[in-house]
Amino acid sequence: MLTKTAVRDMLYEKKILGKGPVRGVILDNGESVSADVVIVAEGVNAALTKKAGLSGRIGADLLSLWVREVISLPAEKYRHQVSPWRFWRYLLYVNGVIFLSILGRLKTPVFKAEGIPKVDEKAYRLNVWGLVKSERMFTLQEILEMPKTSLNARLTSVSGWSVRANWEGVLWQDFMSYVDLMPGAIHARFTSIGGYDTSMPLAVLNERVMLVYAVEGEPLEKEYGWPLRLLVPHLWGYKSCKWLADIQFTDSEQGGFWEDRGYTRSGQIEPGLTLDINTRTERPIKGGGEVTEF
Repeated sequence: MLTKTAVRDMLYEKKILGKGPVRGVILDNGESVSADVVIVAEGVNAALTKKAGLSGRIGADLLSLWVREVISLPAEKYRHQVSPWRFWRYLLYVNGVIFLSILGRLKTPVFKAEGIPKVDEKAYRLNVWGLVKSERMFTLQEILEMPKTSLNARLTSVSGWSVRANWEGVLWQDFMSYVDLMPGAIHARFTSIGGYDTSMPLAVLNERVMLVYAVEGEPLEKEYGWPLRLLVPHLWGYKSCKWLADIQFTDSEQGGFWEDRGYTRSGQIEPGLTLDINTRTERPIKGGGEVTEF
């Protein structure tokens, strides 16, 4: 009979597990939760099986054996709380288990002017204020319950690289249906949990701008903006604020972290060369808008 060690070695060889002991799953509130939720959360067991490169009932049984060896607590209390999507996030807390989104797998560069903030998912709020008729503080769960869209787009950095992915989240135009603006609101200032900020005229926030919480079916890693980031594919990446925590609507542009240090306020993508992270090749870009050539 296969042991936990044997299953672990197999998963490590397939680059599903990292080295080191597996201790279980720790939730943001400090509780330990059983990995039996893999059975409770519909579709997760199949997803894990696919991740491991296994197939059929045998593959599912192997992974079930592994997760049952790891845990000890019952999952009944989480039966109506844990979704497959949330379980992926819990797995990131398991010591030694590494599940990467396409951004992580491609080793997409990480720029973090204010560092990578610590985020308490349950305490997280997106504060919307300024020239609005009613200020709002959206929880992450409220954002997850908004209409979800998948958008294939290239994020293009002013520092010379770009990456294409299927981003998932709430389109800006859909999000704005929850916001009641006052007359005179023509700009928006976006601020991260750590204090990074950027601002743009509302007129440039087109139908492809998105509030992103996942990519290619995987939650964003914290390095890439978890739990929520802005995606503005037709402007340089410094306009796509990560770790988004605050949106202020104003009657004038407010500048921003990089704008105040000499970067253009418009953020318009300019002609030049970019390293395509997807193919690791350097490609020309014509500028003037979203990069759609490749």
